[in-house]
Amino acid sequence: MRPKSPFQVGGSGSVGTGSIRGMPLLASLRRAGFAVWPFEPVATSTWPRVVEIYPRVLTGPVAKSQEAARRVHTGALGWPLDPRHQEQVAGSEDAFDAAFSARAMALGAAAGIDLPPVPPEAVLEGWIWRPQPSR
Repeated sequence: MRPKSPFQVGGSGSVGTGSIRGMPLLASLRRAGFAVWPFEPVATSTWPRVVEIYPRVLTGPVAKSQEAARRVHTGALGWPLDPRHQEQVAGSEDAFDAAFSARAMALGAAAGIDLPPVPPEAVLEGWIWRPQPSR
């Protein structure tokens, strides 16, 4: 599955004007010292950094609109370890997306977050970070 550009404003799969409104934040973050990948080279050791994520890629295969499916997914992974936290994560789509996104980014950070080279159009369109398979 290849997520569409977050900058697509109209048509199927578009994210709407929220992205357009949020784009100025990238410039503000850059001025504050953040490296913004893929718009500029980012070494593994460069912090703080901004990478764009697509939560659907990070949650894994699950019908996340169904609470029962979210519960089965967290239970099957045994994550979070505390059953009360599993309940909170499975409690809403937003909580599920946020928790699994944070988990993937934390695991990526522990592995050094390998920021792969991207095609030239990424400088115009942006690019979605996703964890690289273990080697």
